[in-house]
Amino acid sequence: MTKAQFEQHKKSLPLQGKLNKKKWLFWFIPVALSLIFQLFVANMTAGDGEELVKIEEQIEAVQRQNQALEEEITTSLSLSKIEEESLKLGLGRPKDIMYAEVEKSYTQANTSVANQ
Repeated sequence: MTKAQFEQHKKSLPLQGKLNKKKWLFWFIPVALSLIFQLFVANMTAGDGEELVKIEEQIEAVQRQNQALEEEITTSLSLSKIEEESLKLGLGRPKDIMYAEVEKSYTQANTSVANQ
């Protein structure tokens, strides 16, 4: 290699280093941005998952409470419970059942008055 060729080769080396840096930056920046974006999305997904777990726990608590209330309604509407409560209030089973008969003419008179 002659001295002139060496000088020419020496001048091209720093330019080649600059090109390598540009290529490296050209590839590094998109890769770095995509990694940052993936971390952001993963963090958001984890946060949403945590919120979803809390909501599911609240739903389960409300369902348990609903079931307990339904059981309470069922027991309070049972005939034995109603009878027990009526006895506390001083009411009891009827001794005699009386039926009242309504005359036909009386009901016809009421319906004709109601229609006027």
